Amino acid sequence: MKVTINSMNGSEPLLTYEQSRHLDQRTMELGWTSTQLMGQAALSSLYRLQKLPAFSHIIILCGPGNNGGDGLALAWQILSSAGQKNWGADSSLTVVQTARATSEASSFYERLLAKPSEANLIELVTVEEFLHSIRDAKGLPWIEKFTNGDRQTSKPPEPIESRQRDPDLQRNQSRDGMIEDQTIRDSGLLIVEALLGSGQNRPLEGSFAELGRWISEEQSKGAYLLSLDVPAGLLESERFTETALFDPDEVHTYGPHRLACALDDRLLEHTSIYTHPIGFSPDMDSPFRLVRRDANRLTCFQREGNSHKYSNGSGWLMGGSTGMEGAMLLSARSFFSSGGGILQGITGSQMGIVREEPSIMIKERLSLDSRVGAITMGPGCSKEDCIEFLEALSEQYSPSKKAPSLILDAAAAVEAVQNPKWKKLLGRKTILTPHPGEWAAMGGAAITDVDSLRLAMEFARDSAGSFVLYKASTSILMDPFEDRAYLFPWINRSLAVAGTGDCLTGILMSALCRSDDMITSVMAAMELLHASTETSIHPRSSRFPSLIQRALGKRQRRFQSKDPLERRNDGKRFGGLH
Repeated sequence: MKVTINSMNGSEPLLTYEQSRHLDQRTMELGWTSTQLMGQAALSSLYRLQKLPAFSHIIILCGPGNNGGDGLALAWQILSSAGQKNWGADSSLTVVQTARATSEASSFYERLLAKPSEANLIELVTVEEFLHSIRDAKGLPWIEKFTNGDRQTSKPPEPIESRQRDPDLQRNQSRDGMIEDQTIRDSGLLIVEALLGSGQNRPLEGSFAELGRWISEEQSKGAYLLSLDVPAGLLESERFTETALFDPDEVHTYGPHRLACALDDRLLEHTSIYTHPIGFSPDMDSPFRLVRRDANRLTCFQREGNSHKYSNGSGWLMGGSTGMEGAMLLSARSFFSSGGGILQGITGSQMGIVREEPSIMIKERLSLDSRVGAITMGPGCSKEDCIEFLEALSEQYSPSKKAPSLILDAAAAVEAVQNPKWKKLLGRKTILTPHPGEWAAMGGAAITDVDSLRLAMEFARDSAGSFVLYKASTSILMDPFEDRAYLFPWINRSLAVAGTGDCLTGILMSALCRSDDMITSVMAAMELLHASTETSIHPRSSRFPSLIQRALGKRQRRFQSKDPLERRNDGKRFGGLH
């Protein structure tokens, strides 16, 4: 039997909390049990933890629901591993429960851990006992070591397996990729946070908030923190910066990544977020899509051996008002550096732009023909010039399947959306490329969480009526015609400089001159912009055209290599999602 899986332009599903719960239900309808899935999740996390050095102490904080059940299951898998003298054998293990397990699956692992045969290997305590120990140094005296270093403490519980580990096994683990992190080794404490997961819907309070503050304090002393599913405090309706009490070192998500994680810059920059396949139903469609780095997308910018200037891309560029000519020049140079063939332009500047960039054929008025593949308006353009250019464009532009693609940037995007007069210019052939400030000027709300993304998608559909590339640290391509949003969580500080948006516009124009597929063209343009930063730290925007050529040259040399291993997909994963 042959099965074809639709990868949706090479993207992956991102799930909301509700969608993740529905995926659980669909999978169990196939015959899986929640107990099996919980065990699979815990085992996948153990495999990941085995890449870290062993910890002296492991504390697992478990909530009452299935997220807490994941923590209980992980505790059992650690015990099982330690029983074979593997990872965890030299660690003491404490499990803290905020309440008794409420689900059948969680109760199963709770009963396993409570068996008399395991009593001397693990410390099972309630959250009240644990918090009392922290406050008063009673009940679990060894915890004082982590909370009050200046006090005398008794020894921690005996390691799960105190016998000497097989040195050959340790060497094998090192070859398998154990992370040599001195900070992790020196701390000795691993905290696993399994308090709420995807079931949370309000900020942390009560004992959960107190545990959160304790976690943060221990992290400041060097403890390593793993959150299961999603961090406690990560809501879909608020910024994580407003609700978080701690930043995990790692997050282990089961099945597809969560949309809330992909939208949060704080997590993407400071946390490694791993997705673990554990046997979920392959029916994982979602309107929210994760786009990973993929260098193979750069092939769309290659020129054919028998190509000519028009087949390489014929475009029109309208912008460059007085005092803002540099933006137009950056777009034009990026267009040519990414393989564009011929570029005509109209500018509102009195400065001779052609003297700065003779490759642009400056015209007095717009004149479209069938060879034009894309039109860009807005780089370095004043509102007054935008209105004049929009007027000229609306007289000649007729949206149709064969019409050139239209990129409206900056002031042109704002004016086109705000003024009904230009409505005919909006549609499937048009993409708006605002940054957050321009998006706000158009009438859209800032995208900071899941709920605000939903509102933005509604605005793109009802008011913009076009594709929208929201340019931010996590850029988002909104497709209002298929009700989809493609996220690029590629945190890249080298792009935080004036002019990179103009360079992206030029690259996108080059891509759209070769293809009228808006989604794949945007993905290719984003890939090339980010690839151009890999050989330079904090480059000026004026350097991007040459860096674009360097990135394409590097890709071309690799593609032409006779070694098939060098021609593999060498896309890199950036940001915090792995």
